[in-house]
Amino acid sequence: MKIVFLIADMCDGGAQRVMSVLSKGMVLHGNNIHMLIFYKTDRDYEIDRHVKLEIMCENYQLYKQWTGLKRTMYIRRYLKKIRPDIAIGFLQAGYALYIASLGMHFLKVASLRNSPEKLERQRGLRAVIERRWFRAADSVVLQTKEQKDYADKKGWHNTVVIPNPVTESMWDIPAHKYAGQCRKIVMAGRLHKQKNYNMALKAFQIVRKKYEDATLSIYGAGEMEYELREMIVSMGLSDSVRLCGWSDNLSKEYGKYDLYLLTSDYEGMPNSLMEAMGAGLPCIATDCPTGPSELIEDGKSGFLVPVGDYKRGAEIIIQVMAMGKEERNKIGDCGRQYIIKKYNSDRISVLWEKHLIKILE
Repeated sequence: MKIVFLIADMCDGGAQRVMSVLSKGMVLHGNNIHMLIFYKTDRDYEIDRHVKLEIMCENYQLYKQWTGLKRTMYIRRYLKKIRPDIAIGFLQAGYALYIASLGMHFLKVASLRNSPEKLERQRGLRAVIERRWFRAADSVVLQTKEQKDYADKKGWHNTVVIPNPVTESMWDIPAHKYAGQCRKIVMAGRLHKQKNYNMALKAFQIVRKKYEDATLSIYGAGEMEYELREMIVSMGLSDSVRLCGWSDNLSKEYGKYDLYLLTSDYEGMPNSLMEAMGAGLPCIATDCPTGPSELIEDGKSGFLVPVGDYKRGAEIIIQVMAMGKEERNKIGDCGRQYIIKKYNSDRISVLWEKHLIKILE
């Protein structure tokens, strides 16, 4: 198959990491894989050398100088040049593909990368186009059953659930094992309102009253960085909460910590949670739409807490910190084995290939 992936950038996000892993897996299986990235950054995920790569703009500043019409015509010319069997658009590149490919005859595949609730809440022209894109696509790949239920009610075409893959390199990292106390908490994700770091900080304040040596480290970058720094100072947590910035290898970072925390209001399929489980960390996550409840069996392979309930979050953190190391290791091992079995990149790549072959027939 000749397949084109389109995405705005390959920096930071879960969708970008998935595209890096997926394109590599599919090209190694003998597919003719092309990729169009709208602009480069200095933190791009690695792209396999066998993927035929084209970059629209050398940086974001140049990209912003281009008009919407100029970008659309560039994408259209690119698609005419490649003449793919299938084009797959992630994030905003999806509706860009929808507009640029009008009247062109190849299969177009959308992939919902977040909670459907976000799609419903969006307003404006961009939101209208995005919703039309999902209705018009020849197929829509979802990450969870909950997303598929929503998509089927909307009448989207050829819907299928294919979860995110995790990178194979993480299996080379030994599963985390506790030698002593559990005090170091880690979070990872964009510094964005969606992640509800306010809940995390409130919960951590309570935890510190019980365990004064507890620490919280947050990996990620985003527009909320300044606001978060102010919150940390105002809550008296400057000596125990650290903003670590972006990391291109979270799996290795996770080995430094004892416990993973996710406090999002909504998700698609949280990659950082999957990686933390794969690293063998016991994980606590909000039972938000969508993703965490499909990854965590509450009390066995991790813990789920209600969205926004920082008091319950603090209770569970304290409960895990009070456990013996054997019990914590058992929870971490359970989560790791589940991720290895169900979300390895080769399996996910094969699921994508089988689905694409099916819709081509």
